[in-house]
Order: sequence, then structure tokens, then C-alpha cells
Amino acid sequence: MKKILYLTTALEEKDYDYYLKHGYPISNPSNQNFHSNAISALKKEYEVLALTLVPFETKSIRPIDNSTHIYIEHPRNIIQKILALQELKEEIKALPKDFSAIIYDPLNEALSRMSSYAKKILEVPRFAFLTDNPFNITSMSIHKARTLISLVRSSEGAISLTSKLLEIYGLKEKPHEIIEGLAIPSKSKPYQSERPYFYFGGTLLEKYGVKLLIEAFQKANLENLDLYIAGHRKEELPISKNVHFLGQVTKEENAAYQKGAYAVINPRPFSKKLDAESIPSKMFEYIANANRVISTKNTFFEKNFTNDIMWIGEGNTDDFSIFFDNLKRNGLSSIPLLDPFQKQKFLSLYGESSFNKKITSLLDSLPESDCFQYCP
Repeated sequence: MKKILYLTTALEEKDYDYYLKHGYPISNPSNQNFHSNAISALKKEYEVLALTLVPFETKSIRPIDNSTHIYIEHPRNIIQKILALQELKEEIKALPKDFSAIIYDPLNEALSRMSSYAKKILEVPRFAFLTDNPFNITSMSIHKARTLISLVRSSEGAISLTSKLLEIYGLKEKPHEIIEGLAIPSKSKPYQSERPYFYFGGTLLEKYGVKLLIEAFQKANLENLDLYIAGHRKEELPISKNVHFLGQVTKEENAAYQKGAYAVINPRPFSKKLDAESIPSKMFEYIANANRVISTKNTFFEKNFTNDIMWIGEGNTDDFSIFFDNLKRNGLSSIPLLDPFQKQKFLSLYGESSFNKKITSLLDSLPESDCFQYCP
């Protein structure tokens, strides 16, 4: 069985749940879920070792008792960061030289730099997993985004959600695979509620349409319907008796809310730029777990579910108002069920088996070479 070294900030799932429940700062749940799913899928075909940078102390809180992840504490303090990177180097130097490839998250500068070091030590190719344009990330400076892109360009290849991201990172001419996402049904049982509810789980920032969604829902005054909101980074969001904020939830809880919802909703405002560069990973979760999906415009998913998803325009105030007005007039039954045949076809195309076939094809596309230790 081939071995893959995965450089990430994603924790092993049970550890993620533990730290979340004990109040530790999990700043990017979507990144955690995406890379955790990728690692889980790879483990079906490969032996995977994940070197994980975490932004808080771990060893004194919970002993790590699995062989899949090695955790390196990477706090915000600059001196501690330097020590963490040295520890990461030592971990890499101690690894056996029997790995086939390195996969890494290029949105983390430390991981990008360490991937280059690991390539030279292990003498294997490295592949950047491109999930977003760094210039789109709210907290990232222009200088930092440019640095991240420059660090990625020497990679031997890439896995990317879109072809546009390959252009942005300068990797379109390198070996690559387009993998739009992973759809993995959860084994969680549906959340049981007394009343039907819509559910949104994600980052609670206004730019993702959450505030407009809540305001439109409140204005519609739907007496027998609730709105459940889960996520992190809550800004000043309007509150009412029918809107329930759940805070950050575990992966299993998130899936349970998706399964129990009358419908799940993606309110992210449409833009041509964002539509070409990224694909909302929550939509893969929604399709894998939910019965009905409501979403703003998205080119990729409209091709796959033209009539099975309730499309509500570009996500502006008027679009939400029209949707809820129609809902009051026509009732919940106007929201279509996902077609079981189309859903199963989608799960087959974007499931773990398909994901691994593409990864294997990518790894096999590189010629045997002994230059990785010396290549720039």
C-alpha cells in the first residue's frame, strides 16, 4: 500500500470534537471538515500520515492515541511558532523514506514551506490541494496572499476544486486533477424537532448571506417554521423567537441537523468571480445528507440538479423576499425533494472511490525521478 504524507491543520475527527466541546479555538470548521474528509477517503486506498499544525496546546489536554495524525502545537506567539516549525522539521527528518507523495494545504504558509522541506528530505513529489483563492479570505492581507501563491508554484502538481484556481496559483501546466468536492453521507441519525425547520451551517459572516437570510425569514413571519443557524464568527445578527443560534457544532451534529431539516439552505450571494473560483463544500454535505436543498445560483450545482434544488436567484434582498413570499403562498410542499436517482448518481461521481481513482491517476502521471531532493 502506497504512503501519503498529508500536511494540514485538520485534526482527527474525534479530537476535533473533543477540543470543540472543551472550548478550544477551532477557527475554520469548513477547512477542518474538507481536509478531514479527504484524509478519510485516502485512507481507504493509501496509508496516510497527517502532520497537523494546531493553534493551541494539545499534549497536556488529551493524549493522542492514534497513528494517523501527529500534532504540532503552532500558537500565535512568534517564538512558539519558530519552535513549532523546528519540531515539524524534526518530525519530517525522522520519517522513513517510503512515502509516495506529499499533499498539503497551501492556504497555510508554514505548511507550504514545510512541504518544500519534506520534498527534499523524502525525495517525493508534492501536490497542493487548492480549495480557495487567498485573495478572497477575509482576514488575509494582500502581501500574505501573494506570498502563499508564490510558495505553491514550485509544486510538482495540484488537486484543485476549479480550473480557475489552477490559473491563479500558476499550476495549470503542471500535472493536476480537478476534484470539485467530496460527498460522503453521514451515519448520524436525524435531529428530531417538534416543528419543521430550515438549516444553515457555516461561517456566520454577512458576506456569506446569513444576515440577509435571517432578515428575510423574520420579515416573512412564518408561524410554523423555524430557522436553525450553526457556525462560528458570529457578527451582529438579528434575533427572534423562530431563529435559533446553535453555535459551533461537531461534524456529527451538523449532519444530524441537515438530515432532520425540512430543507437546508445555502445563502451565499452569487458573483461570477466567486462562482468560477470556488465551490461551496457545504453543498456536497447538503446533497449527501439532506432531503431538500435551497440555494442561491451556482453554476456547478445547477448543471447537476437543475430541477431538484430550489434555486432562489443571486442571493440579494429581493431574491430572498420573493422566495419567502412564494413559500407563504404555496406552502412547504413547493420545495422539491432531491431526486433519489440523481442524488445517487452524484454520490457515485463525488464519493470516496471516485476521489481515490483521481488521486491515483495523478500520482501515476508523474515519471519516476530521483531529482526531488535537488529540484527547486
